[in-house]
Amino acid sequence: MKKINFLINKHKHEILKIFRFCIVGFANTAIFSLLFYVLFNLLEINYLIATTLSYFIATLNSFFLNRNWTFNQKSGNLSKLPKFILLNIFSVSVNSLSMFILVDLFHFLVWPSQVLTICLTLIINYTVNRFYIFKTNHSMGYYEK
Repeated sequence: MKKINFLINKHKHEILKIFRFCIVGFANTAIFSLLFYVLFNLLEINYLIATTLSYFIATLNSFFLNRNWTFNQKSGNLSKLPKFILLNIFSVSVNSLSMFILVDLFHFLVWPSQVLTICLTLIINYTVNRFYIFKTNHSMGYYEK
């Protein structure tokens, strides 16, 4: 138990970032779902257009929340946004390819496959955001506030 407490204390700032990253992900899922519902069901916009608009707005929300809250980079311009958008395009591609492999080739069930795929893309997204897109001079350290 002492070892676990030591590890938690040593890495508490990183654990907090991961926790915040997950909260932002849940918030974006809610934003996407709500926007899609409004655009598709209430405004009767084509489902592909509704999906694209909802995804784009949720991605922008994710960028600002992660930049300002998760990775605590309140200042700065939008120069990191293109990298962030490219990462999200890559992530959707990994998700789709993983789902195809798991469901169509290995005949796994859809929902368990999606859970595995979400875990994979969560790890990829957090790592790239943390150590590349929102990298700080001391990204590898645990003394950040």
